[in-house]
Formats: sequence, C-alpha cells, structure tokens
Amino acid sequence: MKNVNKDGSKFSKKAFYIAIIFSLIAVIITTLIAIGRTMSPMQKMPNLNANVSDNSAVKTNDQQKNIKKEESQTSKKPASAVEDKESEKPKEKPVNKKVTKCKFFMPVKGEIIQEFSKGELVKSETMGDWRTHDGVDIAAKQSTPVKAAADGTVCDITNDNMWGTGIVVDHGSGMKSYYYGLNEKIQVKLDQQLKSGDVIGSVGTSNQLENALPEHLHFGMKKDDVWVNPMDYLK
Repeated sequence: MKNVNKDGSKFSKKAFYIAIIFSLIAVIITTLIAIGRTMSPMQKMPNLNANVSDNSAVKTNDQQKNIKKEESQTSKKPASAVEDKESEKPKEKPVNKKVTKCKFFMPVKGEIIQEFSKGELVKSETMGDWRTHDGVDIAAKQSTPVKAAADGTVCDITNDNMWGTGIVVDHGSGMKSYYYGLNEKIQVKLDQQLKSGDVIGSVGTSNQLENALPEHLHFGMKKDDVWVNPMDYLK
C-alpha cells in the first residue's frame, strides 16, 4: 500500500508540473497572438509624420516660388511704372513760328514804308502818339489790285472807322493774314475759298489811322492769334 501511494504522489507531481508548463505555453502563445494582432493594424496605419513632413516640404517650396514670383513682379513694377509715366507725358513740340504748310507771297508789289515794330512802341505820324505797329505798310497806288498772299478761306470782312475796309483770310495751321485800307468795293465774300494770287480787292484810302503816309496797303499776319512779322514769311 505504501508503494501505491508513493507512485500516486509522484504521478500527481508530474501532472502538476506538466499542467503548469502547458499553462505557461498557452499564456505565451496567447500573448504572442495578441501582440501580432496589435502590430498588424499599426503597420497598416499611414505614417502621419511622413505626410506632415512631405506636406510641409511642398508648402515650403510653394512659398519660396511665390516669394520669388512676388520679388520678380515687384522688381519689374518700378520700371513699368516709369515707362507708363513717360508715356503719359505730353511730347513737347519745338516752337517755330515760321513753320506753316502755306507759301506766302507779297499781296502787292511795292516798297516797305513802315516795318513791323516787334511789339515795341513807335511814333505814329498820323495820330501823334506812340503805339505798336503790328504789320507792314507796302507802298501802292490807289486801285492797285490786292491779292491773297496764300491759299485760304475768307473768315472775316470788316468796315472799321479807323482801319477802314479790311479782309481776313484763314490759311490753316494757325495762320491768318490781314489786309487793311482797301477800297470799299471788295471782290470776295465770307467763307469764300481762295487760291494764292486771287484778287480780293484793291488799295483804297479808307485807313484813317495811317492816312499821313503815302498810299499803301497795311498788311499783317498772325500765328496762333499772335502778331508776327510778315517779312519772315513772305517770298
């Protein structure tokens, strides 16, 4: 009976140890399976840090490109602004009072008995005072034909108490010619087109401002409404 008990106790000890070993193995296997299941989803998860760094790198490159683009546009703006300002400035044209499309000729042939005073005061033999002489006096006998100095249009016909009968011809380009002291019987009408050399009237005695001088035609010219020396234009 002692042997049986002895063997039985030995068997029970072995079974106990075997059960512990199997339990440990089962625990290890269960742990490994759990770890494997946990790691598998983690491996499938995207690398957020990598994406963030990639996106930041892309953003940095884009920002650098935008900065370079803005710098290039900024560097170009002053030049274009200067060009725009230069293009907006009106181009100055050289002033030359002698420039005109027309060729002017003497309206009558004769001696210049009184010259253009260039804005200076000269003594008037008729009025006895000092005044400007804004034209030239060309000696010519009464009834001498007076001709248009250049192509143009009759823009005014005057009958002044002092200057007498006068005709104004517009030649374009800001040029006008003035014929004073004519005979009252003129040969043109308002707005009539004239050719250089067309007869517009004749020398008369209607000019009361200069009747102390010999018979003559008072001839004046304006450029852009400013009196100019006719002799600078006449051929």
